[in-house]
Amino acid sequence: MPADETRRDPRKARELAELAALADGSLPPERREALEQRVAASPRLQALLSQQREALEAVRALEDRAPQHVHESIAGARRPRRPSLSPRLIAGTSVVVAAGLLLALVVLPGSEPSAPTLFETAALAGRPPSPGELSPEKAWGLDFPDLEDLGGWKDAGARTDRVGNRTARTVYYVQDGRRIAYTIVSDGSVRVPDGTRSWRRNGRSCYAFEQAGRTVVAWERKGHMCVVSASGLRSRPLVELITR
Repeated sequence: MPADETRRDPRKARELAELAALADGSLPPERREALEQRVAASPRLQALLSQQREALEAVRALEDRAPQHVHESIAGARRPRRPSLSPRLIAGTSVVVAAGLLLALVVLPGSEPSAPTLFETAALAGRPPSPGELSPEKAWGLDFPDLEDLGGWKDAGARTDRVGNRTARTVYYVQDGRRIAYTIVSDGSVRVPDGTRSWRRNGRSCYAFEQAGRTVVAWERKGHMCVVSASGLRSRPLVELITR
């Protein structure tokens, strides 16, 4: 969508701004579900969201490869308040890779996201699979379980999100009206809230809690936090199923 068209139509500019916030994980939870439902029902919005995600991945890839002085400049330009993304930057219908624009997109968020908590990561289970996103067999070298062979659970799709300063990939499984969401988080810390129930299994710390009527268990695998939630299963049978 051309930038001058978004300036003439404030409604479309707001729509694109919300899609950008959904793509980078900054959209408030109370608005996310409604927008995800609209996206699921609209091929046009799906295409725009895909473009936003591709642009963000291009930005992150460039930032990863940038020299140290560029990282320092970006860090110095960050501000405490998070301004809205300009429709001029988010309205393009193709991924623009000019260095100046990419740097602007990196700087605009304004504040460094913090490491997510287990609760924030587990909340991804309540989101729907992304239309057209195929379930991966692995994420960052770690296998997702084949729950169809293990217990007759069917693959129900996948999604990729940003949660805090981590990337999270989630695969969904369904059986008899129940759903399991298995999330693997990119390497780095995930904060465990005080009071979270924990125990040791095979030398690793495991965590469990209830959230929105779902059982959630989590543990670390090779520097990555795995967070799994299910409806209709208690923590022990869930752990036994996914760790066979």
